[in-house]
Amino acid sequence: MVSDVDRTIERANGTLERVRARVVSPGKRSLQRQLRRAKRATAIGVGGAFTVLLIALVIGMFQPLGTLGILAVMLAMMMVMCAAVLFSREPDISAETIGQASLPQIADRTDRWLDQQRRALPAPAQVLTDSIGKRLASFGSQLETLDASGPQAHELRRLVGEELPDLVTRYRRVPEPLRRTERNGRVAEAELIDGLKLLDRQIDDLGQSLAATDMDRLSSHKRYLELRYEGDAESAAGEPPRP
Repeated sequence: MVSDVDRTIERANGTLERVRARVVSPGKRSLQRQLRRAKRATAIGVGGAFTVLLIALVIGMFQPLGTLGILAVMLAMMMVMCAAVLFSREPDISAETIGQASLPQIADRTDRWLDQQRRALPAPAQVLTDSIGKRLASFGSQLETLDASGPQAHELRRLVGEELPDLVTRYRRVPEPLRRTERNGRVAEAELIDGLKLLDRQIDDLGQSLAATDMDRLSSHKRYLELRYEGDAESAAGEPPRP
């Protein structure tokens, strides 16, 4: 016999297929992070190794290094490369730092924080967090020009800096064996998924609003160009020939 809890979870799992088509693969985003880390490690390692080599050359101008000196330089360069790998790791993101980030950084910080929570979330919730991450990434240059004190910026910070972390954190506080257990007609896993759906829609609405603002500005600028250049052309065409 299928219980109400199973039906609730089954409906929630249906979200997985509906959202999957519009979500960037988490593996692809993970690869992007690994590439960024590799670039940082290379930059740090090459810079450090060059510094060690330069110091060794300067010392060698006044005193021969000898075999032991060359081995010491090689060991130092290896240690620098190992340190570069260690220090290239991106630090963990706390929920508090999301809301404190600048608008251009807020999408990346939110995505990284969600990636840290991923393993503790059920599959449909993982897909929804991927969707939220994709929506925020799609804002792109809009966040660079958005007024930080405007209502849209405040709404974005509220959604991803307060409500999203609160929802996920409260879910994770529920003991894992009880997350699919019905209590007073509610199931923690289904509550999480429904909450993420709402946030996903709100972020989508915010993105539509940002796009509408930019489209209005584009239309206004186009109208300005028409009035300036087509109006000038019409005026010039109506002028009598000059003597």
